[in-house]
Amino acid sequence: MPIPKPLRLAPFILACIMANTCLPALASDFPARPVRIVVPVPAGGPMDAMARALATELAATWQQQVVVDNRPGGNEIIAANLVAHAPGDGHTLMLASDSTLSLNPQLYTQLPYDPVNGFTPVGRVAVSHMVLVVPPSLGVRSLDAFIAHAKAHRGEIAYGSTGLGNITHLSMEWWAQQARIQVLNAPYQGLAPVITGLLGNQVQAAFGAVSVLAPYIDSGKLVALAVSGPNRAQSLPHVPTFKDSGFADFEASFYMAILAPGKLPAQLRDKISRDIQAITARGDFQQQHMAPYALHAVSETPAQFKHYLQQERAVVHNKVRLSGVKLN
Repeated sequence: MPIPKPLRLAPFILACIMANTCLPALASDFPARPVRIVVPVPAGGPMDAMARALATELAATWQQQVVVDNRPGGNEIIAANLVAHAPGDGHTLMLASDSTLSLNPQLYTQLPYDPVNGFTPVGRVAVSHMVLVVPPSLGVRSLDAFIAHAKAHRGEIAYGSTGLGNITHLSMEWWAQQARIQVLNAPYQGLAPVITGLLGNQVQAAFGAVSVLAPYIDSGKLVALAVSGPNRAQSLPHVPTFKDSGFADFEASFYMAILAPGKLPAQLRDKISRDIQAITARGDFQQQHMAPYALHAVSETPAQFKHYLQQERAVVHNKVRLSGVKLN
């Protein structure tokens, strides 16, 4: 029986539908409705601030509402699972860190999302370096002094982390291995309670984002021992890097990257990437939304981000294996 003329489809449109690449059919039609950026952390802090800044700028670019949806918890697993199972039409995005794509696959034997095929990598937008701090009452002012103190008090030094398996936990474990010291992890629900623990001498050290800890360092409430990254932090010019202090192979930083659900059409992926890069490359955006949080802008194509992930996963695999950290 012949197909009625109104139901006939051009071969291109039929192939497009069968390949699930017409949602929307053309990148020029995007966005057709409000866009959601899922953020795996609570409101407040560098990642949330970045997501809200991007949402404001993208709304102006796209002439469409862009909302931030905070879904904290589970080392980004809650947010990642939501995005991985959303339609691949570009209207649901995620601002993720290393945990979603690089750390969780090494830390968990089972995840509710596929870290490789469940997402379309769009690109990193920023990198945040970290600083190792101690309370003044500990009486140390350098990495060497801290190492000597930890060795003299073997098994007695506790450090605060913002949860099992995240970058604040793993950074200390990785550095402690290089320093040949033993320290105990005291997990908290966020960096704010870690800071409270440091100020109250419940824990003796912690890693945290430079932007969050800098005010406490400047006021003398905490002592900075070293910062990660190739150069000293602009907000903490007096604090040496780990490389300056003899740990050339140590790095403690996390990236912020835009992800979309898997099977996002390449044309739409590239449009989102270009629009975001145009925003983050602007000097006024960097000055207003990155510099206050000691964030460094990253400009890369989806292909470059995919290549970075392949290398990063290999590095993280070795670090997690050597640390012995496993969460299930």
